[in-house]
Amino acid sequence: NQTFLLQASSEHDRKTWMQTLKKGKAEFWKAKMKESKQKDEENKNDNNNTKNKSEEKEKSVKEGWMYKQGAVNTRSLKTRWFVLRGDNIYYYHNNKENKEPLGNIPLQDANVRKCQNKSINESSNKHFLEIVTANRIYYLGCDEEEEIKSWIQTITKIQENVVQRSTYQSLIEYNNNNGRVAKDGYLLKEGVKVKNWKKRWFVACGFFLLYYATEQAPLSGDDPMGVIPLEGASIVIAKTKREFCFEITTQFRNYFLVAEDELSMASWILLLHQQQQNRTPSEAFEELTTILSVFKEKKQQQGNTKHESVKQ
Repeated sequence: NQTFLLQASSEHDRKTWMQTLKKGKAEFWKAKMKESKQKDEENKNDNNNTKNKSEEKEKSVKEGWMYKQGAVNTRSLKTRWFVLRGDNIYYYHNNKENKEPLGNIPLQDANVRKCQNKSINESSNKHFLEIVTANRIYYLGCDEEEEIKSWIQTITKIQENVVQRSTYQSLIEYNNNNGRVAKDGYLLKEGVKVKNWKKRWFVACGFFLLYYATEQAPLSGDDPMGVIPLEGASIVIAKTKREFCFEITTQFRNYFLVAEDELSMASWILLLHQQQQNRTPSEAFEELTTILSVFKEKKQQQGNTKHESVKQ
């Protein structure tokens, strides 16, 4: 702090200066208080918006009553209220969610399917699904088969979305670190619901295969139409009548893709295998030879079958 000594020319001037400075000081602090209040309001609004966004993110996708088999007493079935939110299924005593859930079932890396345990299916007239996680298998049941199918479809869709989001983020990080695409080009892709074939632009990068509507889409910064995770996937020549078709089998679904010719199909399979694990040039060449020989053998078998049918 520093003190300034000022001398007025008269008593009247001194009083005028004192009054003006006091008034200015009061107005200064008044403006400061107003500014502080405005910032508090803005922070409050920001917090409310963040809270609303968080609540929207955590909004339940599906909920309803289901039977749950006990972890210890496997013969007991208890009715619980289940809520699918995020990548977890929470279960409660009732449908009033003002209390803490009794537990949750993590869906990430879990396998969700129709119940494979015959003893559970036959022990009651209910329909069951099973969720296989790293720690245990959960058996959940409904009175109606359609409701169980609905749960399986919804959970599977959520899992696919979670995988696509995480793989897409990883892909962005991969691009930032490496800045290169391993392979790209047009392939025909079979639809998952409507079994028609559509031309898509595919981009292989890291452990992922992305597909777009056109070649220009990734250059324009558009999001991919879909992401196929290659890690743990099976990539083989498809056992179909369609030529130059190969199949990628992931945890969630099978993808059927068609290349323009034999060599293009073989190079895509080889490249995707290389993306899955590092291979030496000699190993890559050996695999390429194997892929082409398998395809030729398959084509020859198809030719023999046609020849025999003509003879008959």
